[in-house]
Amino acid sequence: MKSMSPSSSSDGTSADQAVTPLQVIGAAAGLALQLAIGYLGFLGAALSAMNTANCSTRPGDGLTPCGNPVYIEVGVGIAIIGGGLVVLGTLGWVLVRLRRGRRLRPLPVVGLAVQLAVAITAVVVALQSGPLS
Repeated sequence: MKSMSPSSSSDGTSADQAVTPLQVIGAAAGLALQLAIGYLGFLGAALSAMNTANCSTRPGDGLTPCGNPVYIEVGVGIAIIGGGLVVLGTLGWVLVRLRRGRRLRPLPVVGLAVQLAVAITAVVVALQSGPLS
């Protein structure tokens, strides 16, 4: 009877394949895309201030009422802090798995999906400062 270690499968081969240079390049490209998506989320949130040009927070001045302008700052904060944490978390996860010699392929894909969700959330929150009608 063979002993089964956690990293071996039933046929005696290793469950995790060796990390290839292509996987490292793919992980680096995924991290670069995460940074780009995070930056676009920041730009979308910051530039949403232009959405408040045709509205006013003063009642009775004849312009369309605006939402609270603090939402722009909140959206930018979500983009910077949330996006930065996603990139750092993915980088840490990649480095731990690289050190252990495990597959890197699914990590950037998961990080990209989370970064896209953070960027969309930041822009949606920042757009709450625009016209209310």
